[in-house]
Amino acid sequence: MKFPQESLYRAMELAQRAVAQDDSFSDAHRLLSILYCYHREYDKGLAEGERSLDLDPNGAETLSNYGWVLYISGRTDEAIPIFQRAIRLNPNGPSYFFWFYGTALRVKGRLDESISAFQKALQRDPNDIYAHLGLAATYSLIGRNEEACNEAEEVLRINPKFSLDYSQKINPYKDQSLAEEYYFKLLRKTGLK
Repeated sequence: MKFPQESLYRAMELAQRAVAQDDSFSDAHRLLSILYCYHREYDKGLAEGERSLDLDPNGAETLSNYGWVLYISGRTDEAIPIFQRAIRLNPNGPSYFFWFYGTALRVKGRLDESISAFQKALQRDPNDIYAHLGLAATYSLIGRNEEACNEAEEVLRINPKFSLDYSQKINPYKDQSLAEEYYFKLLRKTGLK
């Protein structure tokens, strides 16, 4: 666990240095917003996300990142329209736009839309482990166990050393019960450990 923590602190240090040199650098604020959430400083994460958005209000990546910060901070209802806006601005965006969105939709019970979002993520990157994990969790939630297990097999194909226990230790969710109920518990049903 030492290595990831050191990396997070080093990334935080570098992003803060970038902001100190140029406070108008949206990408540095965007990075800080996520890093603060990994440090469980959600108010700071949200503030940095808002600052990034002020600097780059129509940036699809900025919007998607801010939506993710809202989501992991427990503000899913606010995150969903932000994800939708990011996707409208860049419908051919990276896979994470769609798995961020699919994750929020799953939590809100919009399961068909969630599946569609994860499938779009996989169209962009068939080896996106997080899209496979999200799809596995969503299939597990609705009782499509064979499909959930197939997605879990894809996760292990991509990363044979994948550890659900490790993922749980480093997850940035403010509400750990939400992460447990709508992600980790569902993935354990697929046989992932």
